[in-house]
Amino acid sequence: MDQAELMAFCVRVMSGEAELAINWMNGKAPALAGKRPLDLMDTQEGRDTIELLLRRVQGGIYI
Repeated sequence: MDQAELMAFCVRVMSGEAELAINWMNGKAPALAGKRPLDLMDTQEGRDTIELLLRRVQGGIYI
């Protein structure tokens, strides 16, 4: 996914709430060793990691 697609996916996962998606992207994620998802958006590997985490959140699995 490119950055725009990933952000749109994040909004969908966050029940269509853009503000929640932005807050999640800007917050430190325990599952990312305390990094902000937004900080990983510049590389394909980082976006893949965020996508996998969002798919887990979507499925109710968040660690």
